[in-house]
Amino acid sequence: MCHPIRLLSSKKLAWMILPLIMVVMAPAQGQEDPPLLANELARRAIGAEQTEDLVAEYVQRKRDIHNARNEITKKLLAASPAQGQNQRQILQEIEELRAKIAVWEKDLGDLALRAFCQNPEGNPEVAREGFRRLRGLMGEDVVGGQFNPSEALTLADRAVEFGSRNKNLLTIGCMAAYACCNFDACDRYLQLLSETGAPLSDAFISNLAAARQAWATENARREQDVNLPIAQIETNLGIIEVELYEDQAPHAVNQFITLAEEGFYNNRPFYFVKCGQVALTGCPIGDGQGNAGYYIPDERLADGARHHVVGSLSLIHDEPGRDSSQFAISYQCTPDRDGKYTVFGRVINGLNVLFSLPHYNSLTRATRQPDRIISVRITRKRAHPYQVLEKIEIKNTSR
Repeated sequence: MCHPIRLLSSKKLAWMILPLIMVVMAPAQGQEDPPLLANELARRAIGAEQTEDLVAEYVQRKRDIHNARNEITKKLLAASPAQGQNQRQILQEIEELRAKIAVWEKDLGDLALRAFCQNPEGNPEVAREGFRRLRGLMGEDVVGGQFNPSEALTLADRAVEFGSRNKNLLTIGCMAAYACCNFDACDRYLQLLSETGAPLSDAFISNLAAARQAWATENARREQDVNLPIAQIETNLGIIEVELYEDQAPHAVNQFITLAEEGFYNNRPFYFVKCGQVALTGCPIGDGQGNAGYYIPDERLADGARHHVVGSLSLIHDEPGRDSSQFAISYQCTPDRDGKYTVFGRVINGLNVLFSLPHYNSLTRATRQPDRIISVRITRKRAHPYQVLEKIEIKNTSR
């Protein structure tokens, strides 16, 4: 089986990079920002005043960190000749200082983020760090944080309330609104970006319309879903609970339940995680090249096929007709995947666990072990036996 990640070059799995490429157009030469209303000017003044306090705290916290690191250096030098109780005491003090630095560094990021969102045009150093932290909330691997579009949207909204029209901030606000499926907020940010001379790409606008329709359709259909099977995916970071679309994807659901009850998914790694976009798992080899030893019929074009929205589970393949055990969990609406991959379920609890998965790629020389599925437990089934309905046998595979 070809490796799904390698196929990015052939664009067969371009869905891993969501169509959220927001091309911020540079304003025409000589173009000025639109005039601010009086109340916006007042809010901006308040934001600037509050930002000064945050910047002062930021500077003080940096000084604390610098002083603590110098103190650690001195203690390390003192610990070398020291013996017995004195040495143990010095080493304990060093660990206490390191713990304080860890707390202060988090404070530093939080202060910069708040200051940037209140006044993006303020202190350049603080603004750079704040913007970096805000990007981290959207899943960009810049600070090692976790995907949190709701928090990013809240902060962007606050910045707009204080009168900010920073184009980078507005773009992140639009992305965060999209990720939260808050399409009305997304429209507001699009309008603000247009007013500042930074309209987003036509591709994004088209994708937004499709996502809005898919989200509305899925919400309506969920009211009709009755007695769907439910599974609990226990990971090393927590439990992700999913319901399974047996009516629209019976081959996929029957296989998933059968494999889960056989223990097939136990200890399977999330071998590829693009934080904020997708997590891939279900490979018995652990690098995206394995399968269950057979294929099943794909149901991507079946009548009533479900849409790829936030938390969707879909079978992945290197080409149509090769669905097997591997599956993806989507972080956002990806309507461009509809008709290409079989959606067989969705997350109903534990999105925060999914969002906490850090970036990982089994093809790179990772410095840590991947996060894993510990087990999959089926907690609800319909009153009939479950088995793989049809196997398409293949050769040279492992299970």
